[in-house]
Amino acid sequence: MSETLVDTLPSVNSVNSVPSVNTSLYDLFEYLLVTNSIRLDLFTIKISEEIKGQLITIIENHKSIFDDIEKSIKQILADDKINSEDIPELLVVIGKLYEVFYKSKCVKKKWDYYKLIRMILHISFVLYTHDRKIENKEMIDILLKIVDSSIDLIQLKSGVKKVNLKFW
Repeated sequence: MSETLVDTLPSVNSVNSVPSVNTSLYDLFEYLLVTNSIRLDLFTIKISEEIKGQLITIIENHKSIFDDIEKSIKQILADDKINSEDIPELLVVIGKLYEVFYKSKCVKKKWDYYKLIRMILHISFVLYTHDRKIENKEMIDILLKIVDSSIDLIQLKSGVKKVNLKFW
């Protein structure tokens, strides 16, 4: 089995000055991207310098979206399992993120919003569960797959062409 993002996250004790347990998601994200204490190349998800810059721009200009993401994560993980009831919550947070990016003056229109959303949600779930010492890697992997599937479904374009039928 290949190594996942969850497997590569350093333990809280392995890095000096890591935020304390139960730190806000915003602070965890900021710590991850702004400090050099955690090397981003340790993650199986490759974060290019361009994406890292985009994520830093989002952190600097849209702090409140991390509160929304954290609230959704808490709701999804409240029952200690992942099921079909969690999918609508994921779709809502994906929609909120897309709306924030679309309306934002600091988020460039040429950026791939869905790629950013996918990256933010993957990192958010991993950071949150790691910080809260949730050890169920299978559950986290399933959650990340649901995030990917949800974004893929949203991005689908219908292959069916509209036909104008005239009855009279």
